[in-house]
Amino acid sequence: MGRLIGFPVYLSIVPSKSMEPTLRPGDLVLVERYPDNIEKGDIVVWCLAPLHCIVHRVINISGDTITTKGDANPGPDPPVSVDRVKGRVFLKIPREAWITTLLFLAIIYAWRRGVPRGSIAAVYLLIAAAVLVSAPPIYNPLSPASTQATVLKSSYITDNGIVVLEYGGYPPSHVDSCSAILVSLTTNCTVTVDVEHATLILGVPSTFYLRASQEYNRTPLLTVRIRGTTVGDGVFNGTYMIPIPADKLVINVSENATELVIRNPNPYPVPVHIFIGYAKHVMPITNGTNQTVSVNGHSTVRISLPDEPYFYVEVRYKVFGKPGYFAGAYNRGG
Repeated sequence: MGRLIGFPVYLSIVPSKSMEPTLRPGDLVLVERYPDNIEKGDIVVWCLAPLHCIVHRVINISGDTITTKGDANPGPDPPVSVDRVKGRVFLKIPREAWITTLLFLAIIYAWRRGVPRGSIAAVYLLIAAAVLVSAPPIYNPLSPASTQATVLKSSYITDNGIVVLEYGGYPPSHVDSCSAILVSLTTNCTVTVDVEHATLILGVPSTFYLRASQEYNRTPLLTVRIRGTTVGDGVFNGTYMIPIPADKLVINVSENATELVIRNPNPYPVPVHIFIGYAKHVMPITNGTNQTVSVNGHSTVRISLPDEPYFYVEVRYKVFGKPGYFAGAYNRGG
C-alpha cells in the first residue's frame, strides 16, 4: 500500500522462495523508494504491473537497464529498465519477529475482551510452535547465497508457444512438475528432457497464449516454474521469466490482387476479423462478407478474394491490447 501511495519508505512482504536463504516467504522488508544509486549486489523491488512486483538481487547494470536474479534461482531474470525499479531493500524483519509480535498483541486484546485464558494459551502455543518449527536461523545477512550448480544459459519461445530452456553445469535430468503463469492465468506444461543437449522443451497450450493476448492490455512476462532433479541427483527448483513477443501482423494483398495474405510473426495464434466487400461496376461497395480466422504462430494464411472488378478489404485484430488495422480499396480495371 505504501508503494502505491508514494511513501518514501514502505513495507513489502516476501511471497516466494526465490531469495532463500537471504529472504524467506513471509519475511517483511523495508524498502527505500528513492535510493541515491543502485549498485551490483543490492536487493531491489521492480514491478511488471502495479500489483505484481519482484524482490531480487542486482547482478548486472548496463546503461539504463539492470539484470536481477533470485539467490535461490538457477538463472537470471530478463533485463528490465531502471524505470521499473520501485525501491531498494535496506532492512529485513524476519517472519518470526513480526508474526509473534502481532500474535502477542492479539492475545492482549482477546484477554481484555474476556476470552478464556485456556483458549488463548492453546492458540498461542499452537501458532508459536508452527512458526518456530518452520523457521531456519533468523539472522541471515543481506548477502548472496552460494552459487547454484545448475545454470540457465538461454531461454526463448519458439513455434506454437514451445518454450526452450538451455542449461550449463548439471542440467535437469527429470522434471516432476511444470507450470506456466501469465499474470493471473496458470496452466500445466508438458516437458521433454534432452539430457544430451542439456535442454528442456516445454509445451505450453497455444490457447493459453491466445486467451492472455486477448484479455490483457500489455505484454506480460511468461513465468515458468519447474521442479525436479539434476544429472548429479541434486534437487532442482527453477523459476524463469521469459519475454513474450507481441509484434504486429504482416498483411498485404498479392500482386495480382487474388489473395489476402496474413503472416503472424508471433509464436501463438492471433484471431483476425476480416471484411471483404465488392461491387460489379463502381464504388460504393454493395455486397460483402465477414469472417474470423485464427492465424497460428509463425504461420501465414491466404484468403481468396472475390473475382469482381472492385473490392474492398478491412482487417482488424488485437495482440496484448495493441490494436491492428489494415484496409484497402482495389480496382482490377473492370
